[in-house]
Amino acid sequence: MRVAPRCFIMNTETSRAGVTSDQLEVLLRVIEEIPELVMVTTRDGTIEYVNRAFEEVSGYSRAEIVGRRPNVLKSGEHDDAMYKQLWATVLQGEVYRGALINRRKDSRLYCENKTIVPIRDEQSAIAGFIAIGTDVTERVAQEGALRQSERSLGLLAGAFPGIAYSMSVSDRTEIELLNDNVFEMTGFSADELMQAGEFPMCSLMSEVDRSRRSGEILDAAKSQRPFRVEYAVQHRSGTQRHFLECGRLIRNPNAPVPQVYGVILDVSDSRKLEESLRESEEALSGLSARILDTQEFERQRVARELHDGVGQMLTSIKMHIENASTLISDHRTGNGLEVLAKVVSMVPQIMDEVRRISMHLRPSILDDLGIIATINWFCRNFAEASQGIRIQRDILLEENEVHESHKIVIYRVLQEAMNNVAKHSKADLVRVRLSRLEDHIELAVEDNGCGFDVDRSLVHRRGRQGFGLSSMEERLKAIGGYLSVKSTKQIGTIVRAILPYSPRDKA
Repeated sequence: MRVAPRCFIMNTETSRAGVTSDQLEVLLRVIEEIPELVMVTTRDGTIEYVNRAFEEVSGYSRAEIVGRRPNVLKSGEHDDAMYKQLWATVLQGEVYRGALINRRKDSRLYCENKTIVPIRDEQSAIAGFIAIGTDVTERVAQEGALRQSERSLGLLAGAFPGIAYSMSVSDRTEIELLNDNVFEMTGFSADELMQAGEFPMCSLMSEVDRSRRSGEILDAAKSQRPFRVEYAVQHRSGTQRHFLECGRLIRNPNAPVPQVYGVILDVSDSRKLEESLRESEEALSGLSARILDTQEFERQRVARELHDGVGQMLTSIKMHIENASTLISDHRTGNGLEVLAKVVSMVPQIMDEVRRISMHLRPSILDDLGIIATINWFCRNFAEASQGIRIQRDILLEENEVHESHKIVIYRVLQEAMNNVAKHSKADLVRVRLSRLEDHIELAVEDNGCGFDVDRSLVHRRGRQGFGLSSMEERLKAIGGYLSVKSTKQIGTIVRAILPYSPRDKA
């Protein structure tokens, strides 16, 4: 064991206290073995002694450090004013206590809590100093890491798009909200909500949701799993919002009560989206059913028209031909030719009937001449069939500005809108306008009729009624367009079909 040299300390307070040389030897051996860093200096700061712990922490051996001054350990982390204050304190005979950052021999820094005590001689004059330090480098690093974690957590909580919290579970809930989103999400401040001494959201929930949340957290705690619960809260504005809360109960052995750590998100928009999606699925299902019904009805209508019109005409022709054949066989050629002449006159009627049926299914003029000619043809026929309704047409684009696949959509929307005018509007004037506006094409059908309640019609459409509007809307959606309907009672209705501009040469 190395023993400290007998420095001036042996001739000061220890000698006055009656400490023997042997006792001093024991004292120095103890100082040599303790984990605290010990340094003894003269009054002017010259180092006379350091113990083993000082050598291990600072990296300086006793031979390297004795005879030098403590500023060899200076780290540059403290300003000169701090060192002046230190020396002023000890030179006045007072004890200095403080935290110092020093530099090791290998240039690495270390932290110590330092206590410097003046040593007096027999005349009570300050003869030197003894400095005792505790190495707290690791603890300071841990505290720094903890502070950094807290800062990071604060930044994360501030950036989190919801409420992040930690909550103790005891007779009275103690909750710490880590961010300020509680006001934005509820309209209430955290202080207002926590006055009830319970989880802040509870005062905004229904009794059913409050009970369900408590049960979910209790079950999750028993099974040691995370919990996930959704509930409705009443916003300060009176609106209802839907929140999703996820968290976990953690039992910390160092904490007297369990802690709940969780986050709360506002999922109201996603709930609305889900509801809209369900409504769309229901509407689509209803539309599909109506389409099938309409297809079947259309097949029945075509079959009936073929049977009642074309079928009967063909039957009549067949009977005339058989009659003519009998007359010619009986050498009554003149009579037979007269009957055949009647048959020839009936063929154009059959052709007209077939043309009428096919035009109703899909007008051949649309494929032969295009959408502009088809609109003109349809409006003329509509005016002839609907006595008392005048039609004004405004075609403000060229044929090649309308994509081929869009033409049938424009025709069907026009057909349905005009049929609605004839059935319901009681109008005497209809304006039909087809135009191009920047990046879209617009078909507008405007009447001066009695109008109707659009909102009520939308409700009927959700109830699988009003197939005409739904049909137009779905046709337009299929090509990236949409339908707009505005109606004022006793003034009229405007139906607008908006289609994307996709000319033939760019398709």
